[in-house]
Amino acid sequence: MGGNGGRRYDWETKVAAARDHVENGMTKTEVMARYAIASVSVQ
Repeated sequence: MGGNGGRRYDWETKVAAARDHVENGMTKTEVMARYAIASVSVQ
């Protein structure tokens, strides 16, 4: 199913997504939708 490689996300996107989740209370699903992050990238 998955693959080696895949999408890479820049540092700013990672930090913004983490901040939205931790500080702004967004769910992982909301963060994934907002930043177009593949589900296997979120842990």
